[in-house]
Amino acid sequence: MKSGLLMVYTSVEGNNSEAAFGQAFRALGRGVKVCIVQFVNRAWKWDVLASSARFGDLLEVNVCPREFSWTPENRDVEAEEAGRTWQIAREKIASEAFQLIVLDDLATVLAHKLLDESQVIDALTARHEDLTVIVTGQEALKSLIEAADLVTEVKDRKAVAS
Repeated sequence: MKSGLLMVYTSVEGNNSEAAFGQAFRALGRGVKVCIVQFVNRAWKWDVLASSARFGDLLEVNVCPREFSWTPENRDVEAEEAGRTWQIAREKIASEAFQLIVLDDLATVLAHKLLDESQVIDALTARHEDLTVIVTGQEALKSLIEAADLVTEVKDRKAVAS
């Protein structure tokens, strides 16, 4: 029986990464090896990378170096970058080195059709039995929701204006 889960935190507005990071830091507190792969670079998320050094070899963070614009003229470049980031994620999933992997904003990348949906779902469902994968992002696709063991829709009731 699999002990690892495929979990999805999704929303329309955003703010689903925080829920996944909370799970990651909770796992780190129990000595679990965690990998975070961030598909969409946002300036504030670099704080996660900066704090990762405090956890030594328990936490590995991989951040897509490009900030996505989601504009048609940048689609090809962003698809290439998403593909490179997905390759890193696939290697981490296959490595069996981690017990928890957070694929931050992968659902958003899939919704924008920057990766092959069926290849991603196949890799996520073929993970080793003890690996929990948390996928975050806006507007998770039906195929991802159906493949998941747990889906949480994050809804802002009140948010701090930035």
